[in-house]
Amino acid sequence: MKTDPPGNRLMFDRFVGIDWSGAKGPRQAGIQLSMAVPGRGVPTRIDPPSGHLWGRQAVFEWLVRAADAGNDTGDAGTDTGGDGTGTGTAGNGNGSNESARGSILVGIDFAFAHPFCDENAYYPGLAGTPETPAALWQCIADICKNDGHFYGGAMFAAPGFGDYYLSPRNHGAPHYRSRRRVAELAAKASARAPSPTFKAIGADNVATGSMAGMRMIHALKAELGDAVAVWPFQPVSPARTVAPARPAAPARPVSP
Repeated sequence: MKTDPPGNRLMFDRFVGIDWSGAKGPRQAGIQLSMAVPGRGVPTRIDPPSGHLWGRQAVFEWLVRAADAGNDTGDAGTDTGGDGTGTGTAGNGNGSNESARGSILVGIDFAFAHPFCDENAYYPGLAGTPETPAALWQCIADICKNDGHFYGGAMFAAPGFGDYYLSPRNHGAPHYRSRRRVAELAAKASARAPSPTFKAIGADNVATGSMAGMRMIHALKAELGDAVAVWPFQPVSPARTVAPARPAAPARPVSP
């Protein structure tokens, strides 16, 4: 039987894919979770703990439990990844996923930050604009702190910041431009057409989900600290058991 050279072996024990939603409310029909393990098996669906619909808060709690389960294994050799195994219900939805332990890579379909490299700023010309991904997550969390369930819509009405988002309340946003991150430019070169992360209107709205997602990333970092690494902004190493990763990213690492 052919085996991969040691240097080519996967670093992860579990792979979790999360279909995300930025919609209002405690639960969203658009959120789905699935898990896969190395091998030829098909992914298994992870059903929500309520048995009805996932919500962003429930996803956050599941990821925290998953990270804790991974940290309990003592597996120093595999690591890094998103969050995602542990005590949630998986597969047929009627059993506890206690056996799914170890390192995890989680892919979530929202932007982990806005474009930066093109202007050397997330919000060019805005006084006090955040200068790092962590500062951006903190900024969004602070502005949206009064909205429950990780909803991020308050960004679109925030003084100064709201003028960068094309949104239902600001069709003529004076600072909106169709900016793209390096990863999105690479995707465009592969005949894909990702929407700009500042677009919060229309069928290709990605800003609403990304605001909610960045709020959750901020909460994960606050809860788990260095146990979670957010790729590509932070290196992945055996000291970090969890790291969200974007499933649509190009095969080779690129700067955000």
